[in-house]
Amino acid sequence: MVDSEKIRQKIRFIEDSIAKLEEVKGFSKEDLTTDFIKLAAVKYLLQTAIEAMIDTANHIIARERFESPTSAADAFRVLAARNIISSDNAKTYSLMAKFRNRIVHMYNEVNPEEIYRIIQNNLGDFESFLNEVLVFIRK
Repeated sequence: MVDSEKIRQKIRFIEDSIAKLEEVKGFSKEDLTTDFIKLAAVKYLLQTAIEAMIDTANHIIARERFESPTSAADAFRVLAARNIISSDNAKTYSLMAKFRNRIVHMYNEVNPEEIYRIIQNNLGDFESFLNEVLVFIRK
């Protein structure tokens, strides 16, 4: 059985990160992409929020004794196979996990303009994940 409090802590962390990232949406593209401090802060917020998603997925998988994922990205496929998240969203979350890996391991390949686009267009993906997890833990 999952530790609902542990999951709620992760959810609060992700919500806090989203709130901070929402503030950043007001920055101009030039301001965000040329200010290394702002850019580094945004990368870190994205990295850790995605990591909290991965941790949440892995916690559910471990506690429910589901099959072990082969990677962080695969954890979302496992949750989709158990109808905890939608298959379409699992694909999106897997891409997010792969993006987190790029930030951590291939940091020189992460384009500042890509970070800006994500902030402007994709923060709702975090909300979708949170909603799906909340439905699961309330059952």
